[in-house]
Amino acid sequence: MAALLYDLEEEGEPCAVTAKGENSSCFERLEEIVKNMEKDQLCDALLKYAQKDKEIAYDLRRTYGKDKDVYTPDDMRHDLNRILDAYINRHGYVYGEDAFDFCNDLESFTETKGEELIQSHQGMTAFIFANESIHTLQQGYLEDGDGDPEAVINTAYDLWNTAYEECNEIERAEMNTLLKNSMLHADDGPVLNYAEEFIYEHFASEEEIRERMSCCDQRINEDQASVESPVLTGSVFCKDCVTERIRCMERLGMSQDEIDAWKKKNRRFHVIRRMEIEEAKKAQEADRCEELILESIIMDADHTDYVKELNEKLIEVYAGTGNKEGLKEALHAYVLNYPQKDREYYHMLRDLMDQEERQNLLQELIENSGNLYWICGILYEEKEYDLLMTLIEKYGKMDIAAGYKEALGAYDPERVIAFYAKYLQKEALCTGRRSHYEKLMNFLEGMLDIRGGREEAERIAQDWRVRYAKRPAMMEMLNSTGI
Repeated sequence: MAALLYDLEEEGEPCAVTAKGENSSCFERLEEIVKNMEKDQLCDALLKYAQKDKEIAYDLRRTYGKDKDVYTPDDMRHDLNRILDAYINRHGYVYGEDAFDFCNDLESFTETKGEELIQSHQGMTAFIFANESIHTLQQGYLEDGDGDPEAVINTAYDLWNTAYEECNEIERAEMNTLLKNSMLHADDGPVLNYAEEFIYEHFASEEEIRERMSCCDQRINEDQASVESPVLTGSVFCKDCVTERIRCMERLGMSQDEIDAWKKKNRRFHVIRRMEIEEAKKAQEADRCEELILESIIMDADHTDYVKELNEKLIEVYAGTGNKEGLKEALHAYVLNYPQKDREYYHMLRDLMDQEERQNLLQELIENSGNLYWICGILYEEKEYDLLMTLIEKYGKMDIAAGYKEALGAYDPERVIAFYAKYLQKEALCTGRRSHYEKLMNFLEGMLDIRGGREEAERIAQDWRVRYAKRPAMMEMLNSTGI
C-alpha cells in the first residue's frame, strides 16, 4: 500500500485518510486499494505509518483493521502491558519471585505470538513485536539476578532471525535502520549486545567481517599449544574463534582451497577435526572416519569429554560397518572408562562376549570402575549377588543394600542381617539431629522384611533402649516403630 499511496502523492493528491473530508476522490481510491489488500500488506502499512503518522495508522486500523484482524503496535503494547501490570508494584518495579514469573510469562507469550505471526507470513510485524517485548521487559526494571531476562531476550532474538527470513529486501533494510536507531538510545547491556550481533550477522560490511576475522586470529595465536578453540571476546553467544574464522572466510567469498589450507594449518583444534569427521561420515568414508577419530583420541587425550564423544563416534562407525572386533574393543574401552546410566554400551559389549569373557569383564569393572552405584546396578542385573554383597560390605553402603534388599535378602538373609546390624550399631554411636535418628529407624524397620530379621531388630532395639536411654529424641522415634 505504501507504494500505491506514494503514487497518489506523485500525482499531487493528498493521501492521508484524515484528508477524506477535503478530497473524497482520494479517500474513495484509498478505500478501494485497502479493500483489495491482503492482511499482511495492510499490517505492514499500519506498522510503517505507526512510525510516521499515528493518526493515519489509527484511522486505517479503525476503519479496516478489525475486519482483517491486523496486529498493530498498539495491540502489541496492550497485550504485553497486561503481563507487565500483573507483576509490577506500585513503585514501578518487578521484584523477587514475581520477576521469574514475569519473565516466564513474557517469554512464553513472545514465543507463542511470534510463531503465530510467522505462520501467517507477517515477518515485519513479528520483528516489531519482538522489539515491543524487549521494551516491556525493560519497563520491569529488574534488579540484577532477578528473574530470567536472558530467556526473553533470546526468544526475541530468535524471532528477529525468523522474521528476517520471512521479509523482503526493503523490509530487511528497515529492520537494520530501526535497530541502529534504537541502539543510539540503548544502555550498554545484553539487549545492545544482541542487537549488535544481529546487525553483524545480517548486515555486516566487508570491513566489519575482516575486523572480526582479525579478532579471531589474535585470540587463536595467543595459545599455540591448545586444542580447545578460544572464545571470541565481545560476542554475546560465546562463539568459538575457529568456527567463526571459517564463517568469516566463507562470507568474504574466499575459495574452498583457501579455507581448506587454513583448516590444515590449524588442525590442532579439535573443532576442525570434528568437522573433518562429520564430512567423512557424510561422504560415507568409514575408513577415513575411523582414521580421523583415532588420531583425535590421541591428540585430545587430556580432554576427557572430547575423548568420550570420540569413542562414541568410533563405536557408531564400527557398528555401521559390521566390524565386530573393532566394535568389541571400542566398547570395552568405553565401558571401563565411562559409566552409562542406561548401560546401553555395556549390553552391546556383553552380547559380543562368551560367559568367561563376561566374568572377566565384571572383575575388571569391580577393580577399575570409579562409579560404585553403576557397577552395583550391573551386578544386580546379572544376579551376581555374592559380588554385589561383597562390594556393599567393603564400602559400607547401606543405601545400596536397602535398594536391593529384597533380592539380597532372598539370596543370603543371614549375611544381609549381619550387615544391617553392624551398620546400625556403628551409626548409633554418633549423636545427631532427628533426621539422623529417622534414617536409623527406617533401616531398622527394613530388617523386618528380611527372613529372620525381626529377632535381630528386636535385639538391637532393646540394646538401644538401655544404651541410649538419655537420648529423648532417639527414644521417641524408636518407640514409634513398635519394635
